Amino acid sequence: MNIQQRIMVGLLCLLQCFFLSNCFAQNKVNKKAEAWYFEGIRSENMGMIEEALFCYTKAIKKQKTYILPWLAKANILYRIDSLQSAYDILKKAESCVKTSHVKLDYGLALYSFLLQDYDQAQEHVDKLFEAQHRWSSAFKYEASILQQSIYLADSLVRNPLSYELERLPASVNSSYDEYFPSLTVDGEQLFFTRLEPEEDGLGFWDEDLYSCSREDESWADAVALPSTINSKKNEGANSISTDGNELFYAAMYGQQGDMNIYRAEFANQQWNVPKPLSIAVNSGQWDSQPCLSADGTMLFFTSTRLGGLGNSDIYVARRDSNNVFTVVERLPFPLN
Repeated sequence: MNIQQRIMVGLLCLLQCFFLSNCFAQNKVNKKAEAWYFEGIRSENMGMIEEALFCYTKAIKKQKTYILPWLAKANILYRIDSLQSAYDILKKAESCVKTSHVKLDYGLALYSFLLQDYDQAQEHVDKLFEAQHRWSSAFKYEASILQQSIYLADSLVRNPLSYELERLPASVNSSYDEYFPSLTVDGEQLFFTRLEPEEDGLGFWDEDLYSCSREDESWADAVALPSTINSKKNEGANSISTDGNELFYAAMYGQQGDMNIYRAEFANQQWNVPKPLSIAVNSGQWDSQPCLSADGTMLFFTSTRLGGLGNSDIYVARRDSNNVFTVVERLPFPLN
């Protein structure tokens, strides 16, 4: 996934939450148009997508200046992978409504951004801010994130980074699957996960952590981390500290939940017995994908714990003065 796609993914969840909210009032709504609109909502909530589209279309025909059915119809078209059609609907709405609406301006900016038409996206997002809409501080923040994302994506397209892709040698890669690489800041040590068959020959596979060191212009043979870390369970995603002395990784040892995050420390030329992070991090659900900040004070991870916006959300834990990650918070919308 490239940088532009990552930016896009972080904003996709805005659509469902944003377009169907009633954040502004509209005067002089035709009663029949309003009835068709609410019938469309009812059909959509029941999963009757074609019926909902029909109802929104009828509402638009009854009153072309009624913005809500336009937005609802565009949202459905986006969800069924008709992004261009969704954008076209909002453009038609713009010509019919003739006055600036925050939802319409935002939707046009977002859809053109997702279509990677960054010139058009910049026009729409600039119009969004120039219109001086009455909006909440939370939504203004979300719109600012979209604006920054548009400018960043446009800059990346106009000034692409050049790089050469090179497969690592056989000392690292094998006939099995290698993934979740993590590199020390000096680029001298590489940690990764390898999926390989268990030795009992029963056909089961096991994830283990491996490491290798840079050797001249290449890499030395990868070696499995010791049995204090690797087990017959799965050890997966990892994150190594900048100095290479702290390893955070996800494992299925069956203590707090399905998947927990552990910390192992390298001291006296060996890896000490790892310890699970606090219950603030390990929730009893699926906690995985640790990623340590460069200064070591924050640990980002994913979790399926209760209270999330989606099935899995990104959280950050902060290290206290006792070297314990205690304070955990979910990253805000639109990241989640």
